Amino acid sequence: MASNITDIPLLASDSNSDKLKIQNYIEALSTFISNSETPMTIAVQGEWGCGKTSLMNAIAGRVCVNYYQLGSRDIGDVAPVSVNDQQYLGVWINTWQYSVLKNDSDAQISIIKGVARELSAHMNRLMGASSIVKEAGRKLLSSIGGIALTAAKVGVGVAGVDPTSLSGLDEMIRTQENGPDYFREKLSESIKEYLQEFNEKRRSKKNPVKGVIFFIDDLDRLDPPVAVQVLSLLKNLFEVPKCIFVLAIDYEVVVEGLVSRFGQRTDKNEREFRSFFDKIIQLSFRVPIETYQIDGLLKELLQGIGYCTSAYLRKDLLDEKHPEFLESLVKLTVNSCGRNPRSIKRMLNTLSLVREIHRKGANLLEQQNPELFLKLLYAVVCIQSAYPRLYDELLKKPNLYDWIEDNSEDSVPDMTGVRQEFEELSSSDFVFENLLSDPWIRKRDKQIKALLLSIMQLVMKDKLSQFEKDPNLYATVQSLRTTKDYLDQIIRSSRLTFADIGEEEDENKEFSNIEEFVQYWSEQQIEESTLKNLEYFANRFNKVFADSLEAEYIEDRVYFNAVRDSGRRKVICSVQVHPNGLIIRAGKTFKMGITSTGFKNIRLNRQLDSVKKIQERDIDPMKARYKEFLGVAKVPNRWTKVSSLEEEVATAYQESDSVMEVAVNEVKEEV
Repeated sequence: MASNITDIPLLASDSNSDKLKIQNYIEALSTFISNSETPMTIAVQGEWGCGKTSLMNAIAGRVCVNYYQLGSRDIGDVAPVSVNDQQYLGVWINTWQYSVLKNDSDAQISIIKGVARELSAHMNRLMGASSIVKEAGRKLLSSIGGIALTAAKVGVGVAGVDPTSLSGLDEMIRTQENGPDYFREKLSESIKEYLQEFNEKRRSKKNPVKGVIFFIDDLDRLDPPVAVQVLSLLKNLFEVPKCIFVLAIDYEVVVEGLVSRFGQRTDKNEREFRSFFDKIIQLSFRVPIETYQIDGLLKELLQGIGYCTSAYLRKDLLDEKHPEFLESLVKLTVNSCGRNPRSIKRMLNTLSLVREIHRKGANLLEQQNPELFLKLLYAVVCIQSAYPRLYDELLKKPNLYDWIEDNSEDSVPDMTGVRQEFEELSSSDFVFENLLSDPWIRKRDKQIKALLLSIMQLVMKDKLSQFEKDPNLYATVQSLRTTKDYLDQIIRSSRLTFADIGEEEDENKEFSNIEEFVQYWSEQQIEESTLKNLEYFANRFNKVFADSLEAEYIEDRVYFNAVRDSGRRKVICSVQVHPNGLIIRAGKTFKMGITSTGFKNIRLNRQLDSVKKIQERDIDPMKARYKEFLGVAKVPNRWTKVSSLEEEVATAYQESDSVMEVAVNEVKEEV
């Protein structure tokens, strides 16, 4: 058992185990390459950590005679496929290694020279001290030396950077001998000699090797402009017959690298970015991360770190007899780390450490229900790894009932109603709009809500089950209707591996009055029109209820509360300031947006572009809450009958003008 998981790409021989169920894709792409006409350039696309290098390793093992020499480590001794299928000589270039501690122009030169050097070195290792191989390598390296600086200048020019800004590039191609055509000619001659030498000495004439495949890895670890320039140089210099290039590069990196040339990507110029990519890449293959079956991978990794080893467990939770446990972890993983192998491994390394911390102490939850403990610990670490800002909020609010919209005191059921309330909960009931300024959280809104619901279900099913067995276990609704008691036991240790994303703040930021509230949010760059709408609404809304409501200003919301003589309070309405406008709520069922741009991922009952367009029916849900809570038949005023302070001032000016006009007319008559 190991305490950690290394992030090393799979070898060609490893691909036979096919833990992610992508064997068909690997074999199809390998067959396509084997039957391709040359020259050919293929892009293996995919996000960071999705397995591009592992996929290229698997392809190399199927199509390259010298697959066992490729990559940054030994790929294995046993060919995963028939030798007859291996029709190419392979060359592996890790571009990032050639660019470390170099400026942009030096990195380009180093990478281009590196491609030629790796070709020569691979052939020397494969065929030994043959005089033909040595001469071919000498010819190749001497030709690349003279063109390197010029090539870099060509590349940056294509990428949209001013070529003259690079030191050491004094002139364009000086002679034909130093030009790209000369280099391509020498490259083509060298490759022809390599293939001829290998086929004559090492290969049956019935099944000759027919070309060279260059595997260009880690392009997306370069600065995007450099990656784009390298792509251009590879196209200009290395596109010759009997050559295939397989590049690990994501389209988004290319887009970022071309911003200096085309500007920020828009619908109008998207075609320009795509055209550049298409001129270099003849085939684009996206790693099928969406289809990854991660259960097998997850099971193996969890077993490797001994996650489920516990003195309190009497069964192997990862055994095939207990599929529900692994299924629940897969669901938590997909809703947090997704199916990205590297993200999963990073999360599991954190999980392994946190698990070890728990083993060193006594955890009551693990002693009482070890299976539930392991699920909750896994879920919390998933949130910590995938959504740092969400985890930060969970530290402040470990009771997930506080994440449910309209969790005010009057909405809390009695002891017998907690189960019904829980069973009616859905993922859409969870609200974290104060976090939606984070683009990643906004994009993963549905997955996060599903994750929170899963945690709520894990805790509350256990608590309700215990409550049914022993009704005296929980003395109050508040002690039953909370997840804090369970999650506190988990979070206590997980926070030790959490890198704070900001200074620790008070649990809630409160303001004394609306002026302070508006001033603060004005400094946070909330639109002036949004804050004016808020002031207008607050002034007019208070008059509807004859200034009987008490307002609270907490974080990004204003709460308007009705108060009984007993002191009990109820939120009649809340107004939230948002980068796109105002969100006005009345309980769980009514939500109205005031915005000129719209809201993403927020379902509204009504949307207006100004508070002044609110109609009487829009205030009816607030009136209903007020009347029900205070037991009155009607509210003091109608929305359409009251005026805002702004309107009163305007009216006062009009009245003042009218009085002045009358006085002037009277004076005129007397005169």
